[in-house]
Amino acid sequence: MSTREEIQPDIDGASQALAAADFSGARTHFESLLARVPADWVSPSIWLGHACALAATGALRESTLAVRRIAAPERHGLLQNERTDRALAEVLQVGWDAHQVQALLAAYAMRNGRWEYRGAFADALRTIAGLRAGVPLHRSLVFDAFCFGLQDELIAALTKRFAADHAPSAPPPAPLPPRAQEAAGPLRVALLSGEFRAHPTYFLHRDLLAQLDRRKLHLTGIHLDAGSDAYTADVQRLCNEWLHLPGASAGEAARQLRDGGFDVLWVMGSFQQTAVAETLALRPVPLVVNGLASYYPPGPALVDYTVVDSHTVPPALRAQWPEALIELPATPYVFGQLVRPARQRPPREALGLPRDALVLAAMHHGYKLTPECASMWAA
Repeated sequence: MSTREEIQPDIDGASQALAAADFSGARTHFESLLARVPADWVSPSIWLGHACALAATGALRESTLAVRRIAAPERHGLLQNERTDRALAEVLQVGWDAHQVQALLAAYAMRNGRWEYRGAFADALRTIAGLRAGVPLHRSLVFDAFCFGLQDELIAALTKRFAADHAPSAPPPAPLPPRAQEAAGPLRVALLSGEFRAHPTYFLHRDLLAQLDRRKLHLTGIHLDAGSDAYTADVQRLCNEWLHLPGASAGEAARQLRDGGFDVLWVMGSFQQTAVAETLALRPVPLVVNGLASYYPPGPALVDYTVVDSHTVPPALRAQWPEALIELPATPYVFGQLVRPARQRPPREALGLPRDALVLAAMHHGYKLTPECASMWAA
């Protein structure tokens, strides 16, 4: 039997390996530690870390057995820890789904440049898409499937499962029926998002919103994210009314939409950090349009229409989009009006860039550049 001091290097090594998405290394450290101490010495955080390392490396049954060693109150305390990944914590609040945990950890690894986990990520999602029971599918896995270049067929299967998982057990209150526009004045349109801020969702929609005919449309912006900035204020100025519902649950957001008597819900960004997608599953508005920020098929259980163009969703791919499609005549340019003044352009040398080479840039997180994309750029 080892002393606590003797096992500390394994504890530190496992923690560092988890942070670096080296799940095989973390598993080795945990197994070394567990072989040398009695079970009652093992803290809940070590059992959870071991369970995650097992799930990430494909030992799904063993991961489930490991997490069962954590008592419910202790597990709840771990989920409140700010160091626990947000999406992982939200899944674990419902229960332990080893397939979802494996996929979430593989996505974390790829965001840290560990693309060798893409095969396990895709395999886990294929399994999840085929299941119809257990822990409800977390929204971030749909978004991650899109970000990491998986096929629309798989994403469509995931969104179908998501809609089934998050559908209310009893029929929700029906939205108010559409009104006759001639009698009721302008069409009432709700704009729902968690990304009305310095985010591509804002840049994709801003100039389009500014050009809408306000004699025919009454716009209410509904922002679910706690953060706001100058871009948030800019969208607010483009709306007739504004609701800021930071951290609102799907039920609360759906109630606000239902009570607002809107004719159309225009959703801008769905499977991201706020409960937009879960709100759509409650169908609080008679007609729902998926806007420009989600170029993957949400399906008719969540939306009635999706706005596309010939480049983002080419005709050859549209068989996987079962909802009706609205096609724009051209691809919208991502960066519209900038609210803040542009900074002075630095010299290339200051950024470590060669003076005479072609420099390619992508205005999003670097983890979205797949190895295939990077190879094509480097060719």
